[in-house]
Amino acid sequence: MEHEKDDIVLNRYVGRHLKQHRERMGLTQDRLARQLGISVQDFQNAELGLDRLPAVMLYEACEVFGISLRSFFGEFIETQNKIPSGQTSPDQPRNEVLNAD
Repeated sequence: MEHEKDDIVLNRYVGRHLKQHRERMGLTQDRLARQLGISVQDFQNAELGLDRLPAVMLYEACEVFGISLRSFFGEFIETQNKIPSGQTSPDQPRNEVLNAD
């Protein structure tokens, strides 16, 4: 159940950021969908967070936007990495936490 909630949060994040970057570039949904090789309906569903885009399409969208995948997901990663004090992130080596003082 928790995994489904995480998927929904991530899908909505991706959708919001696709829309923000698309609008910043002055692109219509139709034009970007054609560039990615998918239907407008599939793209609209991705922007609404209802469907996922394959990783290769997210990568291609980022190329169109002139940004990296890291930049696209930066805010999401930052919020996911906020952990309570004294606990370790799965990405943080244990010895870093032990030697942090």
